[in-house]
Amino acid sequence: MKMILVLLATATVAPAATGRAAPDAPLRHFYYVNDAAAAQSLDRNRSQIDLLSPVWFSVANGGRLETNLDAHLLEWASTNHLPLMPVLVNQGFDGKIAHALLTSPRGRDDLIISILKIARIHHFYGIELDFENIDPSDREAFSSFAQALGRGLHNLQMKMAISVMSPFGPRQQPDGSWELSPHSAAFDYFQLAAEADLVSLMAYDQHTSPDAPGPIAGVAWVEACVRRLLEFVPSDKLLLGIPLYHRRWEPGGVSEGPFLEAQALATRTHAAIQYDSEQEESMFQVDDPKGNLTVWLYDARALNARLKLAAKYHLRGYSAWRLGQEDPLFWGGQ
Repeated sequence: MKMILVLLATATVAPAATGRAAPDAPLRHFYYVNDAAAAQSLDRNRSQIDLLSPVWFSVANGGRLETNLDAHLLEWASTNHLPLMPVLVNQGFDGKIAHALLTSPRGRDDLIISILKIARIHHFYGIELDFENIDPSDREAFSSFAQALGRGLHNLQMKMAISVMSPFGPRQQPDGSWELSPHSAAFDYFQLAAEADLVSLMAYDQHTSPDAPGPIAGVAWVEACVRRLLEFVPSDKLLLGIPLYHRRWEPGGVSEGPFLEAQALATRTHAAIQYDSEQEESMFQVDDPKGNLTVWLYDARALNARLKLAAKYHLRGYSAWRLGQEDPLFWGGQ
C-alpha cells in the first residue's frame, strides 16, 4: 500500500463531474460496451443519461490488467460533458481469477496503481467494481480490495461504485420468503456500502436455468431484493439494476439479446407478446416441432414499472444493462 499512497500524495487531478443532472433527480446510469448499437443509442439519448459505465477493464490470469478503451468515446464524452465510470471485472467472471488476485497483496496493489494511473490521466468520474462468482471464502479479501480501491479513488477526488449480486435465488418458499442465493455469500453488503459511493444491485437474472423458463426479474422478486439490500445499504447509495435485454429458452439452450431482436422474432413467428401483470414483465411462446421456444423480455412498460419501484424506496436511481439493447419506447417514458 505504500506505493499507492506515494502515487496519491503526488497526484493532481481536475475535479470530477457530478454524475447527475440535479440533486434530487434519480441518477440515470447506463452500462456500455464498444459496439455500434450502443454508440447510436448514446448519441440519440445523451440528454437522458447522467452517468455512463463502459466495460473497459478486466483482470486476467496473473493479475494482469487488460484494457479496451475507446478513444472516440473518450473524446465524445468530454465534448458532451458526460461523466464516465468504467467497469473493472474479473475476466469471464472467473472466480479463480478473482481468488488469485484477492489473495495476492502485491498483485492487488499493482492492479490498483495501474487503475488509478489510467483514471487520473482520463479524468474519470470514478471506477465501478464488478467481480462475480467470487468464492465465499474470499468475502473478507474482496471487502479489503474494495476498501483499498475506494480510498485510492477518493484521494483522487473520484468515486467508486460496486455491483453486487442479488441476495435471493429464483424460488419463493411456502412461507413467502425467498431462498438465499449462493452467489451473494461473498458480498458483505454492509462493509461494501461503507466503502462505496454507489452500490448497484444486479436485480436481474432471476431465472437462467435451461430447464426452468421464467421472468428475467419478476417484480415481487425485485422488490424483495431491494428491501433486503436496504437493511445494509443507505437508500441514497443504492441503484436498482434493470435489464434492457430479452432471454430466450429453446432446445439449444438459453441466450440473451436486444429487445428489438425478440420483437422481430415475435413478428416473424406470429407470436403475441403478452404482458404478465403478476410479474410485470412481458413474454411470448412459440410452438415448434423441434421444441418450444419461450422468451421473456423487458419492454418499456416493464422498465417503467421498475423505475416506479426505485422511486417508491427513494433509491439513488437505476443502473441499466446495457445501452443499445433497450426498447426504444423506454426513452419516452422516463
